[in-house]
Amino acid sequence: MLSQWERWVFIYDLTLKMYPDIAPSVPLEPLIQELQKRVVSGEAVDRIENGKKVLRIRDMSVDLAHRTASLLFNYADPDVPNTVYEDLTTGTQREVVKEENEGGSYCAHMMIALDPIREGGTSYLAVLEDIPGVGRTKIEPFMTKQFKVIADAAPHEYTFTDPNRQEHRFRPIAKIDGSMSQRLRDDLERGEVKGFELVQTRPAQVDYDEFGYTKEVTRTLRLTVKQSLGERALEVIGAVTRRAKQDNFDGVKIRFKRAEGTDRTISVAAGREDVGDVLYTRYEMIDGFIEPMKQATDTLRADMLKKMLALMEEMRKQSSTETTALEEEVAPARAGATG
Repeated sequence: MLSQWERWVFIYDLTLKMYPDIAPSVPLEPLIQELQKRVVSGEAVDRIENGKKVLRIRDMSVDLAHRTASLLFNYADPDVPNTVYEDLTTGTQREVVKEENEGGSYCAHMMIALDPIREGGTSYLAVLEDIPGVGRTKIEPFMTKQFKVIADAAPHEYTFTDPNRQEHRFRPIAKIDGSMSQRLRDDLERGEVKGFELVQTRPAQVDYDEFGYTKEVTRTLRLTVKQSLGERALEVIGAVTRRAKQDNFDGVKIRFKRAEGTDRTISVAAGREDVGDVLYTRYEMIDGFIEPMKQATDTLRADMLKKMLALMEEMRKQSSTETTALEEEVAPARAGATG
């Protein structure tokens, strides 16, 4: 359920892949410039799910000073039930009935870096507001379709010559994946482990019908935590993963509650060492809004963008630090190879 005073965001990597994959890479910024033109003209819209629902970019801005693009996605779904409000004192309910050709409307802010995470790379940091129905599984194909329209309209820019001197058209494909930047050790400093689920995916030699048409393909074992683990959390998690491997389980799902109150579940391989260093998609709360957040709006919220930019800058700094550390680690090896 959405709150008007706080929102959650995912940190993602938006990667530009090419089709066909032998085509040369293209930078994101020119695509963003063309996409903004489509937003202004009202063309950045797509009917999805057999034309019943609509996804569009309702507003968009480009901040060259901070090297970001901000998009306001709007999802309209006619299958959403009518909204019902209740008087907190009397309990009287009031239903707001949708009119013909209307659907429930939801908006999600998204901020994308214009420069790649690594120099010369094809992946870009992205921050996406977590709104039901407006997740990456809808945005990814939507962006890919928009990029195809842009590429089709500029054949001279999206044509390459292969080694056999044959010309081919190509187009960018958007791929959105979790930015593996959140560390289990950090979440458990103030969080709490709630339980484990051990998973075995090897087919068992057991038939569950007399004709042998069915068989067990997965087996799970759920473990609850009797008391707060506190500082021993990582030690206990390590013991559970090691025992899981001994008992021929393939993976362990760890359920925990973050300090902010959200529940998360992550999966690790049975027997995994240094489990505290497991990385997963970062998920952060944004709050402190002066005006309440709406379920849907026509324009980007400046206060929301300011808070998303702060997260973006933090991630950029982290990426820069990791790149510097990697270069320092590789430099001696390069020197030895050339010396």
